[in-house]
Amino acid sequence: MQLFKKSWLLSSLAACCFSAAAVAKEYPVSSASEIHAVMGTVKPGDTLIMKNGAWKDQNIRLTSSGKVEAPVTLRAETPGQAVLCGNSSLQVDGSYVVVSGLLFTDGYLPSGSAVIRLNGDHNRLTDCAVVDYNPPSKKSRYSWVSLKGNSHRVDHCRLSGQNHSGVTLVVELDGTDNTGRHLVEHNYFGNRPEGDGNGFETIRVGTSTYSMQNARVTVEHNLFEKCDGEIEMISNKSCENIYRFNTFRENAACLTLRHGNGCLVEGNFFLGGKKKDSGGVRVIGQNHTVINNYFEGTMGRAGGVISLWVGIPNSELNGYFQVTNALIAFNTIVNNSGPCIMLEAGLGSRDRTLLPEDVVIANNILHNTVTKDTLIKGKKNDKIQWVGNIGFGSAPGYDAGEGLLKADPEMVRGKDNLLHPSPTSVARGSAVGDYPVVKIDIDGQARGDKKDVGCDQQSDAPVINVPLTAADVGVSWTIAKAAQ
Repeated sequence: MQLFKKSWLLSSLAACCFSAAAVAKEYPVSSASEIHAVMGTVKPGDTLIMKNGAWKDQNIRLTSSGKVEAPVTLRAETPGQAVLCGNSSLQVDGSYVVVSGLLFTDGYLPSGSAVIRLNGDHNRLTDCAVVDYNPPSKKSRYSWVSLKGNSHRVDHCRLSGQNHSGVTLVVELDGTDNTGRHLVEHNYFGNRPEGDGNGFETIRVGTSTYSMQNARVTVEHNLFEKCDGEIEMISNKSCENIYRFNTFRENAACLTLRHGNGCLVEGNFFLGGKKKDSGGVRVIGQNHTVINNYFEGTMGRAGGVISLWVGIPNSELNGYFQVTNALIAFNTIVNNSGPCIMLEAGLGSRDRTLLPEDVVIANNILHNTVTKDTLIKGKKNDKIQWVGNIGFGSAPGYDAGEGLLKADPEMVRGKDNLLHPSPTSVARGSAVGDYPVVKIDIDGQARGDKKDVGCDQQSDAPVINVPLTAADVGVSWTIAKAAQ
């Protein structure tokens, strides 16, 4: 009897799956009007297939919704071969919708705020590209991708060549739990020339108005290359966001925790390539954690590689909040221009007088043998705790007492072209303190009980996280193929 029940259950499940697959439909479409015409009949699990070729001046709006196990899909007939050009745009107002394989190029947005807008909830933009989709004037302001609503995913996309005002990818918030929790991963962001002021960010998460909202957005495993639009390549303007395992190559900009609190910056590679105005991380606000990052060849944008900014008393939301309760730990900062750590960026300007407080700077390698810049810049501040750091090369520039060991960490360049402490380095096994938040190193290897100083733990475990190249992220197809 039990066997019969099990057999009946399996047969029923198979029948349900077959039934769901059988009713799912495909709709070949060749224009925005054809897409609009079928919106009333599209059901969860259905797919709209955009025919190959040029889609000129097409404003697509998807209003149908799928389900978590049966999304509505809009995809190119061949990835990269459905080319939206002229004055085209895409807006998703439904939920559980997947958009795949589209290319926006050879055009621009004449009006509106974004080329691609994901509204609703649980939508996905994957394997898509926006390339050189620029208006005649770089003062024209619009974003390329806008995320509003909850729990969207943007992955394996290429966003390259934006030269006008407006954020490349923006997260819009409304101050409630109805917006946020997005995932931005395995994308290529590149070739963003310098703008003429504010508003040329590559990513912005929130605004000053809603900067106290817990957005909880994750930005991970992306490559940022030559994103020079303005000082804030990534502009964090909300709370509890995560920026991890990204690679930053030759960007004349910084990852900036501009507004909001409680963000994590972990396991990123900042490879400045000695490019003018390349930078690291700017820290403003409360409860931020900056751990396990690698910095090499940056050129002192924002006054230092990791730059702690001075706050304004009773700051407005769009001002500068005091840095408090921050953890700066297990980072490797090697051969950059400017101080490894700046403790008082902006002091005295724009009413900034509040120095950082309750900051722990622990188990970092501060290494500089290429310039005469001091390792640390700032006045003595008893509200900063120094623990287990190793400094070498330049003069310390700051009396950190026992919290800064002056010793050669014996940095050796590895197969990944990064500098690591040698197996016999004083950095090996000498970290001070527990710091439970630091469970792995920048390679993704377990730290164990006896932690090494700096971002790299000596280990024979597989390396999971490596510096990314353009071959590792972005679309599965090439722009050259799309033009054929």
